[in-house]
Amino acid sequence: MTTENPYDTPSASLNSGVSFSGKFEEYDDSELNRLYRKSRDIGSIGALCIFSSFVVFALFLNITPYGMSAMYYVLIAIAVLQLVVAFGLFTRPGWGRAAGLLVCAISLINIPVGTIFGIVGILAMYPNKNLFGENRISHGELKAEYKARKAAKKAKKA
Repeated sequence: MTTENPYDTPSASLNSGVSFSGKFEEYDDSELNRLYRKSRDIGSIGALCIFSSFVVFALFLNITPYGMSAMYYVLIAIAVLQLVVAFGLFTRPGWGRAAGLLVCAISLINIPVGTIFGIVGILAMYPNKNLFGENRISHGELKAEYKARKAAKKAKKA
C-alpha cells in the first residue's frame, strides 16, 4: 500500500533551460529574451505608425483645398501606407516585414525623431525573419514562454 495522497497537487520540475513549449526548444534564455524584446519593439513601431498616420490626417485637415491639391494626395497616401504597415506589424504576415522596413527606411530622413524610429525599427525587424510569415512566432506565444521561463528561473532561485 502506498502512502501517497492521490489528491495532492502534482509536482513539476521547473528547470530554467527546459522549454515549456516545443516551439522554443532551440532558444536558450538569452536568445528568447532578445526575441521577446524585438517582438515588443515591433508592436511599438506599429503603434507609432498608427499615431503618425493620425498626425498626417490632422495635417491633411488643416491644409486648405486651394493651391495644394497635390499635397492632399501625398498626405493621404502617406497616412494610408502607415495604417497598412501598422496592420502588417500587428498581424505579422510575410509582407509586413518588408513594408515595415520600407517605412522605417523612409523615416530615417526625418531628423531626430524619425531617425530614432527608423533605426529601432530596422534593428527590430531586419534580423528577425522568424517573427513574420506563415511559420511565425506570435507575440502571445513568445510572451507566455518568456514569462514561464522567468517564473521558473525565479522559482529555481528560491
